[in-house]
Amino acid sequence: MIDLSTGEHHPLEQANSAGATDSYHSWSSNSRWIVFGSRRTDGLYTRPYIAYIDTTGNSAKPFLLPKKTRSFTPAL
Repeated sequence: MIDLSTGEHHPLEQANSAGATDSYHSWSSNSRWIVFGSRRTDGLYTRPYIAYIDTTGNSAKPFLLPKKTRSFTPAL
């Protein structure tokens, strides 16, 4: 993440995954939350992850929202 006014950069180390592709990033209106799609859980299905960004530009570890049921099999 780069502050365009100062050029200062903040790697989002907590939010990044080791080897999984994260995509379709979207910011909240107050710039404190980011949601993105990732297959980091199982490598098959893209799920929405949410992470908090503090006022200094550091990210918290992303999380998934809890599901109503544990097992889910999409219709093919």
